[in-house]
Amino acid sequence: ISSAYVPVYVMLPLDVINPSTLHVQDIGKLSYQLKQLRTQANVDGIMMDVWWGLTERQPQQYYFQPYRQIIDLCASLGLKVQIVTSFHACGTNVGDPVKIPLPDWVRQNGRFYTDAEGFANDEYLSWSSDHASIFPTASGGKRTGLDCYSDWVAALIQEFKQEFEQGIIRTVEVGLGPAGELRYTSYPLREKSPGSGQIWRYPGVGEFQCYEPNMLQDLKTASDTAGHPEWGHAGPDNAGNYNDWPFDGNAQFFSDDGSDNWNSDYGHFFLSWYTGRLINHGSAILSRVGTQLLPFPNTTIAAKISGVHWWYDTESHAAELTAGYYNTIKYNGYLDIASMFANNTKPVEFQFTCLEMTTASQSDCTGHRQSCKSDPERLVYQTRDAAWRNNIAYSGENALPSYTYDKYNQIIKQSRVGDRVISGFTYLRLGDQLMQSDNFNRFKNFVGRMKNV
Repeated sequence: ISSAYVPVYVMLPLDVINPSTLHVQDIGKLSYQLKQLRTQANVDGIMMDVWWGLTERQPQQYYFQPYRQIIDLCASLGLKVQIVTSFHACGTNVGDPVKIPLPDWVRQNGRFYTDAEGFANDEYLSWSSDHASIFPTASGGKRTGLDCYSDWVAALIQEFKQEFEQGIIRTVEVGLGPAGELRYTSYPLREKSPGSGQIWRYPGVGEFQCYEPNMLQDLKTASDTAGHPEWGHAGPDNAGNYNDWPFDGNAQFFSDDGSDNWNSDYGHFFLSWYTGRLINHGSAILSRVGTQLLPFPNTTIAAKISGVHWWYDTESHAAELTAGYYNTIKYNGYLDIASMFANNTKPVEFQFTCLEMTTASQSDCTGHRQSCKSDPERLVYQTRDAAWRNNIAYSGENALPSYTYDKYNQIIKQSRVGDRVISGFTYLRLGDQLMQSDNFNRFKNFVGRMKNV
């Protein structure tokens, strides 16, 4: 089998732009590091978040200047750029170095995914915002959530038209949920209120996020249409809490047996609705952005799916279900997502995380290996297969910082199956630790091997 070339990109730090000054943090240091990545490690490009919360602080008034500086710097070094349209908040995850909330006018008017206790998570707008004319225009009119996203992308294209035409901007990864991933806020690492403690801890099953009033109304309509009005009042009442495990007494919805679980008629109805609306949300945004990017054949469009690998080796795949992935032992939910990507106005690259993880090395917070039935390797296989069966590109990331040969070897192993290779790999992420001599030498070796997989 002949060898193949897998391009490697490096994610920039989350705090590369100072949210107070809107200046690039230490442009001299960034310039030096990017030069090292290009000349020493031979990486193909970078990926960076372009934050909604920094670029549209007032409705339809766009400010991309600090990103212009970075893109100009990359162009001068021969680095391609992958842009993430970061329509989510930054800083809600424990350890995030910077806080970048959604714009004030979005938070004041938006609808948000909400759990059974009534906690509305303002990390990302719910799909019930998509078609609702609840957001202001610059002139005092109203526009929908979808209008906000496509207006922002239009402004981005206008600002960087030349870079799009020249193919310097290689990819637009469209943010479709928290952390930029097409999913619900089912496993939040934030606190509900200061000092209340992290809401979710690994490997909890998470919670269904369907309690925003307009989403409940939509559920009611769907249940009436299905001839079961009794199914339309709420999500499952036996799905437990964020930190339950699938076999806990109050999380019977995820159990392998029982008439009132994921595999019942009600379970099929609810999960089809919950996932279907999420896929519709992704499709609505991607079709608009795909159309906007059609004039630029050198730029691809991509979307990211979260690597929810815990409880994968159970029948219900509980944590995937609450995240919005209707994927069980009986149903391949990633085929539906890949099919939506394939049928978009411009076909969407399937981006997936956790390529560095081995199943054997997974343990839960109690230290008992495999008691949370994690299986990242089979999950990568399933998602990659779903993409390739739909004839779309599949690209990868590492989920957690990785500096060792065993992690790099696993990424290389996951990058090729037979004569097919993934379309690219994005390394998380640039920082002082990566540039430290031993780590950087191992990284250079890894990039070289990816050019010859």
